[in-house]
Amino acid sequence: MIIPTRSFDDYLRQAVNSCLAELALLPDDALGEVIVVVDGPAMNAFPAWVRDKRVRVLVLGVHRGTPVALNVGLNSSEATYIARLDSDDVAEPARLSKAVEYLEAHENVVAVGTQGYLIDPDGAEIGCLDMPVGRANVKRSLLRRNSLIHSSVVFRREAMLRVDGYDEDCLRMQDYDLFLRLALVGDLDNLSGRLINYRVHGGMSSKATSPYRVYTRRVLASRYSLYRASGHGRFSGFAHNTLWWVAQVLRHHGLRRPRYLGRASN
Repeated sequence: MIIPTRSFDDYLRQAVNSCLAELALLPDDALGEVIVVVDGPAMNAFPAWVRDKRVRVLVLGVHRGTPVALNVGLNSSEATYIARLDSDDVAEPARLSKAVEYLEAHENVVAVGTQGYLIDPDGAEIGCLDMPVGRANVKRSLLRRNSLIHSSVVFRREAMLRVDGYDEDCLRMQDYDLFLRLALVGDLDNLSGRLINYRVHGGMSSKATSPYRVYTRRVLASRYSLYRASGHGRFSGFAHNTLWWVAQVLRHHGLRRPRYLGRASN
């Protein structure tokens, strides 16, 4: 389970504790660990939870960006499955066991996510994040937008290595780019249960995503590759990419609601 972070704060403590609760539900003979990758120097003292034998902390020393931190975590593990969690999110205890059970039963699926709850900075539920369910639905949806919650996803490590992991030029949207490339080598799906708590707050990195950066061009290229592999023509791929980019511009300038805001709870 890989968590990239910049510092040891209370959000990270909650994230790590939720991962440890997930590991506790695995079979007794299953091995698991939480890899915390500090993207930069360790800005404060290591907290007590670092002494848990199931936690391994890697400190990069200099800030290199989230995709580099994630690749360091990926390459430092020999696990069959890699689970993701952002340092400000909280996983439900059954997320990992349910995802592994699903992957064990569906050998062609290379990554599986879940539905999610939205929580505020204090952890109170404020809404829901709904993702498509069913392999064909997820692949079809990926051609329009990101269709998995990164913090909820469990991957086959072998498949991630086959596509060379995260694109280190994608300082933002590295999850969407990875999902698009994984869809070229296998199926992706979402479980129907809400097994991740996605925190909405002012410091979210997704709020800084720009449609004018190199990572946007990388995502556009990956989208186009999946369009072509799915049997669509060049014009169709270009037209869909143009519409997607316009949507990113509108979101960036506050003229379109970001998808990570989900829908409000009833």
